[in-house]
Amino acid sequence: MAVIKIVPMPGAKGDKGDPGLTGPQGPAGDTYFVLTDMPSSSLGKVGDKAGYIAYSSDHLYFCIEDYEDGNVHIWKRIPWESSIW
Repeated sequence: MAVIKIVPMPGAKGDKGDPGLTGPQGPAGDTYFVLTDMPSSSLGKVGDKAGYIAYSSDHLYFCIEDYEDGNVHIWKRIPWESSIW
């Protein structure tokens, strides 16, 4: 797995004045996300943690909660745009 450190753009602000960083906090207070294997289900698997991200040729996946018991949908996915920007 790879770790991706998220650094805000200068002057960037999220909703309600926060810096727009919502992932887990590292030892120095940096926000980070873990790049992991694509989930096979929105329910996830043992070991999945909030802040994990994955991607495929069709979707970006984001884990929003730690895995508990396999009864809660913890992964969200967003389809890639087919057009070029």
